[in-house]
Amino acid sequence: MHHPKFYKSLGVAYAFDPTPGRHTTANLDMYGAGLLGKGGLFEGFTLPRKYKRPGEDRSIAGKMVTGVFQFTNSIGLCEFIYMFQKYPLAEFIKAATGWDISIDEMINTGLRIQTLRQAFSIREGVEIIKNKLPERAVGIDYLEEYRGIMEEMGWNPDNGYPTKETLSNLKLEFVIKDLY
Repeated sequence: MHHPKFYKSLGVAYAFDPTPGRHTTANLDMYGAGLLGKGGLFEGFTLPRKYKRPGEDRSIAGKMVTGVFQFTNSIGLCEFIYMFQKYPLAEFIKAATGWDISIDEMINTGLRIQTLRQAFSIREGVEIIKNKLPERAVGIDYLEEYRGIMEEMGWNPDNGYPTKETLSNLKLEFVIKDLY
């Protein structure tokens, strides 16, 4: 059930998440399908049409799922909710906090979280890009898929470092001095 030969993006998650080796981290194949199942999880969330095929649409979708996943994890939402029903998350957040938040704001918040997690691991000496899985465990070029997602995220595809521009765009300027 959690094998990267079946869920291809798990190879990326197992090797390259800032806390790698877990199936309970953002990955397109497991959570992307859940986000789109049963009429979609959130109003306004749509993955690119060709997200199941290698290429730009898949990289964009990987970034989107990462953003949503990190956002929902940050508020304590159970991952199983992705699998079963439409969830009025924006309405719940507004009822609890008064914030009128959009899906784009949720994704951007999640991308901030993921970028900060990445920067922390790099700052602490982890060379994430050098992580490797046993060859018999993967059936795709997971490094190539990861490079595409890194480019979409605004991270250097050669070393995984978030670019200065990305850090500034995400209002994480305070991280620049730690990485550069």
